[in-house]
Amino acid sequence: MDFAFLSEAPFWTALLSIIVANILLSGDNAVVIAMASRNLAPNQQKQAIFWGSAAAIILRVILTITAVQLLTLPYLKIIGAVLLLYIACSSWPIVVRKMSYMGTPIFGQRFGQS
Repeated sequence: MDFAFLSEAPFWTALLSIIVANILLSGDNAVVIAMASRNLAPNQQKQAIFWGSAAAIILRVILTITAVQLLTLPYLKIIGAVLLLYIACSSWPIVVRKMSYMGTPIFGQRFGQS
C-alpha cells in the first residue's frame, strides 16, 4: 500500500476537520455512557465510564481514518449524492401524507387561505 498520502497537506486538513467535527459532536457518547452506567456500583461506574470512553475514542479514530480513506475513492461523493436523492424522493410521499393528515400546511399557508 502506498502511504504517500500521509505527506500531503489535503489529507491532514481533511483529517483534522473530521476530527474537530467528531469532538464537537461527541457529547452524545457521554450521555449514553452515563445512562448505561447509572445503575452500577460506584467502582463499576468508574470502570464502565473509563472503558466506554476508551472504546468510543478508539472507534472514533479508526472510523475517522476509514472515512478519510473512503472519500479519496473516485465518484464516491456522486454515488452518495444519488443515493441521498433517491431516499429523499422515495420518502417525500410519506412526509406529505403525514403532514396533510396532521393538518400541517406543507408549503407555508394553504391555498385559498390568507
